[in-house]
Amino acid sequence: MASVGIGAGRLVASDVIDPKAGIILHKKIGDAVRKGDIILELHSEREDTLANAMERLRHAISISDNAPKLPPLLLKEIL
Repeated sequence: MASVGIGAGRLVASDVIDPKAGIILHKKIGDAVRKGDIILELHSEREDTLANAMERLRHAISISDNAPKLPPLLLKEIL
């Protein structure tokens, strides 16, 4: 929803996507993070949407001293 808010995604098919908008993730689940590390970058020409997107992402990301349980790479095999 953060990417939709900055114009990088759609809620409905008629929504226009901004090709300059997006989120670059510099860390993935389980990566070590130190103070000052860049975790992600937001790109948008719509500055009014960045604060809301950052707030959504703050709630979506957690940092812990304990290693997380990694999700499976494959959810289901379809034959």
